[in-house]
Parts: sequence; C-alpha cells; structure tokens
Amino acid sequence: MVLTDEGEQLRRKSLEFLWMQNRDWVSMAEEGDPLIIEGGKGLRVTDSQGNSWIDVNGGYNSVNIGYGRTEIASAAYDQMVRMPYFPQGTTTVPTIQLAKKLAEITPGDLSRSFPVSGGSEANETALKIARAYHRRRNDDKRYKVVSRKGSYHGTTGGVLWLG
Repeated sequence: MVLTDEGEQLRRKSLEFLWMQNRDWVSMAEEGDPLIIEGGKGLRVTDSQGNSWIDVNGGYNSVNIGYGRTEIASAAYDQMVRMPYFPQGTTTVPTIQLAKKLAEITPGDLSRSFPVSGGSEANETALKIARAYHRRRNDDKRYKVVSRKGSYHGTTGGVLWLG
C-alpha cells in the first residue's frame, strides 16, 4: 500500500496512540496497517487513500444496517437531543416501546429484555443471568457454557475466555 505523506502520518499516529483491538502492533507496522477508514455509504467503506471496500463485517460492532442511513441517523439524533443516555435502574419511553415490540415478536414465553450498549455487554450479562438463574434454583453445579472456539464474543473479562 502506497500512502500519501498525510496517510503515513495518520498511520504512524494510530500505531503510537491507539491500542488496536485484535491486532498485533509488530505485524501492523510491517504490513503497513492499520487500514484507516474515513467514511461509508450502504455496504461500502472508503479508506484514507480513497479506496472503496465492501464491509463484510457489517461494521463489526454496530453498523450491520449499512452506512449513511439518514432515517436511522435522524432518529438517533432526535433521541440524543431529547435524552442521550439514562442509567440502568431507570427507563425511557423508547426503551419500553422496544421491549414490548421484542416481546411480541420473540418466540415462546420470552417476555423480558435487558437493554445494553453493545455485544460484549450483552454476552457478559447473558453469562451472569444464566448463573443467577441456576443459583436461584439451588443448582450451582451448572456453570458450563457452550461457545464457538476461536470466535469473537466480546472484549470484557467474562466473555474473553469463551472463544
């Protein structure tokens, strides 16, 4: 990869100031990484050199709906202006509406939601809920969890050991 002077400066700064998730610094430096993404539209992202890539990771953490979706950005903006965040132990009207909709479309008797900010927190919480469920049933010996070896389950302590 041939970088412009500005691109090379950005790459060096990224290696100096960022801890890149799931990447090795030495190999990144040798291979000319990391790839620096500057924008996206639909299922494509554009890097700092103007190259267009198909995002086969679905945004990896949170953009599986595609990039540049104005209706989603507008809804997120409206909610952030109204109330960007409120701590656990309380709730908001959109949270209640979403939980009700999820209960309506979820199979069986699954009727409760536990809203979290991302996948790592969701997986970590699922482990805790499963453990609490069995403890309440006086069944502490059930502690094993099935997961896919080598797969990504998140970056929090409880889920790192899963993959």
